[in-house]
Amino acid sequence: MTLQNVTIFKKAPPLPVGETEKTMSAVALLGAFAGGLLTYLTALRNIYNSSVIQERKEWRDRIRRLTAELAKSLDEENSVEIRNLRRKLRVRLNPTEAEDIAIIEATKSDELTARVAILLKHDWERSKLETGLISQWLRKAERPKFTPGTRPSQRSFVKAREGVICVLSIALLITLPLIVDLVSPFSAILKKSWQTF
Repeated sequence: MTLQNVTIFKKAPPLPVGETEKTMSAVALLGAFAGGLLTYLTALRNIYNSSVIQERKEWRDRIRRLTAELAKSLDEENSVEIRNLRRKLRVRLNPTEAEDIAIIEATKSDELTARVAILLKHDWERSKLETGLISQWLRKAERPKFTPGTRPSQRSFVKAREGVICVLSIALLITLPLIVDLVSPFSAILKKSWQTF
């Protein structure tokens, strides 16, 4: 047996007239739709990143400045200035969050700065997660509780979301047959058109 007699691929019969153009049109339409959708999603993401995250950065800077002024006033025991700075800080924090209320009511500058450091680190980690395309669904930012004399670890700010991997696996198992069924007619058409060239 020689190599000349062995055929690896059988040549398919030519497609009927007009079938190749239909195939190419379908592929081009599918590509245009996918490209447009990807562009739209990217634009939405960029708008969010440029507006919301920039505003958060400015908020963190304002909180840092107010904290430095309030810590200085606490050290100097300037009660009028302390009262004014606490008012300014109160309108920038969450009035229903126990940790935020504790920041406003802190009586020592060391405790105040430690509590604000935890708040700012939590907000920074949350901002980083939100800019990620997939990480925001797999992980979440949590704010650790303040404990005097201890410093929270890096791991205490970011936690894995429970059940997300399981849900994603089940969703993939459910949708994979649908995707295969959706793509298989196109693959057969592409295979036919490829063999005619």
